[in-house]
Formats: sequence, structure tokens, C-alpha cells
Amino acid sequence: MLSHILEKKREQPEHLHIPSSIWKRTYPDYEIATYAVQHTSPAWHHYIVRAVEQSTNPKNIALFKLALEGGNQGACEIIHPKLKLRGSAQANEKDLVQYMECAVFSRNLGTIMWLERTMLGSTNQIWPASWRENGDRLLELMMRNKKYYNRLHMFTQTFDYVFNSAEGKAEIYDWDPAAYHILHYDNPREDNTWALFRAFWFKGGRETSNSGWKNYCIRYNKEEELRMIHELHPEWHADFLHECETLPGRARWARRKIKEWAINNGANGAQAFNIEMEQARIQERQMNAAPVVQNNEVPPLHKMMELLEKMKESKLGGYEEGLYLEACNVMQQLHRQIRV
Repeated sequence: MLSHILEKKREQPEHLHIPSSIWKRTYPDYEIATYAVQHTSPAWHHYIVRAVEQSTNPKNIALFKLALEGGNQGACEIIHPKLKLRGSAQANEKDLVQYMECAVFSRNLGTIMWLERTMLGSTNQIWPASWRENGDRLLELMMRNKKYYNRLHMFTQTFDYVFNSAEGKAEIYDWDPAAYHILHYDNPREDNTWALFRAFWFKGGRETSNSGWKNYCIRYNKEEELRMIHELHPEWHADFLHECETLPGRARWARRKIKEWAINNGANGAQAFNIEMEQARIQERQMNAAPVVQNNEVPPLHKMMELLEKMKESKLGGYEEGLYLEACNVMQQLHRQIRV
């Protein structure tokens, strides 16, 4: 389509419906290349070649990362030989980490393996520590990409390959956010999305799981995953049934099934038990609370009113030394209260 438009611009200097400021605009080769790397067709390669030859090294590095994100191996093979190292080792290390992040973001297994062969020489090599220890970030990026989101096999294959600590690849350290991302994967076209959670479960999720993961199953009605977690953690959180009623999707049949299954397996009793425990804690706090000290001190304003009454009844018109000094002190107290 872009080639067609560029050809029409050469043949037709003016357009009937498009303003001249837009129609006559010249597109730099680098800008065209940023769109070209998103398409794997070789017909776009000559735009990428021209852009790489004319651009600076930082711009070529950015274009290379964009090609990795798109899973475009052909574009990567064109751009990578033109790249140069940056000025500092820290910058080069940061680029290396971001290369793998972009490749995992694409969820393209071929692109990930190509990057391994290019940077390490083989797919059998142990990953550098900067890649291995970045597993939490890699999982987040893998789940964030919405392109081809309904292709479950891309998720399972990428997860099995990347998160394989036995072969020296990435490791997951923070399992709770990882479970959250996995259990929030929704694919209406697939009935067996539990395959992704099963892969996660048997790669360390089982050993690090907790009953709180059950609540992660509610949003997208993960019944199979809920059963797996319940086998290991039969306890329930007190707000499980409440979240079943409040989170989006509460009217769906799958949500009703989950709620009914949870009630039949102790969630209702757990909620009642937690309510009783909370009531007992409230009573205990009330019994052990410190007694409230009654403050019988008369407020300054009331004192002043009483003094005014006494001064009216005074024979000297309220100018007795004692009443007058006491009235001055009360006025000072009132003044301090007003300022506060």
C-alpha cells in the first residue's frame, strides 16, 4: 500500500481530495523503515537497507529493537551487521538486556533463537546473568503484547522455552505477580487456557503458590486453575465470594459455576468463620481498651459567661481585683483557642 502511494505521488503531483501540505510531504527513509520492520515481507527490505545506510548508530539500534519486537528476522539480519558498540560498557549491557526483552515481547520463538545464535553463538549456551535474572520483567512483557493475543500456542511455547532454568535460561523470582499475569490471560477462542497455567505450575509455581492465587482466578473465571490451587491450598480468603459478586463478569454462567463450586468446597464456611473471628477481635479490643477519662473541666467560654454574670451582680460593677484578673486569663485562653 505504501509503495502504491509513493508511486501515485510521483505520477500525480496534485490530489483532488488530499491537501497539498499532506500529499506533497516527503517521508524520510528512516520513518518509512519504522513501518517496514512491522511487516515480514521481503518487499519492504529495500526501505530498511536505505534507512540503515543513512542513519546514525543510535537510530539503527532503536530500529533493530523495533524489528525484534515485531519478530522480523529478515529485518534483524539486515540491521545487525551495521550496528556498532556504544561508548560505555554499561550502555552496551543495557542494550543487550533490551534486545532480549524485545524478542520475548514478540512471542516469536524463531526471533528469540535467532538472537541467541547471534549474541551467544548457539541456542545451547547458558544465558548471561543479565538475561537470566530478568525473568520477572520478561514474563510481564510476554503477557503485555496484545498482537496475536488469541494464539495460545505462542504463549505456551515461548514460556516453556524462555523460562527453563535447567538449561540456563530465565528464572522467575517474584512468583505472586507472575501468577497474576498468567491467571489474567483471557482468550475467548480457547477453552483450554489452563495449559499456560499448567506450564507455569510445574516450573515452580506449585512450590511457591498460596491461597491468595484463588482470587486471581475470579476475573476471567479460571475454574480448572482454581481446582489445581485448591488441591494444595484448601483454605479460602474471606473476600472470595464478595469478589465473585463485584468483579466484572458476575452475570456469566462460568462465574456462577465458580461461586457454586467454591461454596461447596468450604468458601462459605470460611467466610462465616472469618466474620466470627473479626467479631471476636472487636470484642477483645473493646474489653482491653483503656477507660475513657472524663474531663470535667469547664470550657473557657462557659467560664467567661459565668464571670460576666458575677460581674453584673457585683457591687463595684465587676471591677474587683480577683474577678478582673480571672476574666483576663479566660480571655487569653479563648484567644489561644481561636488562633489554633
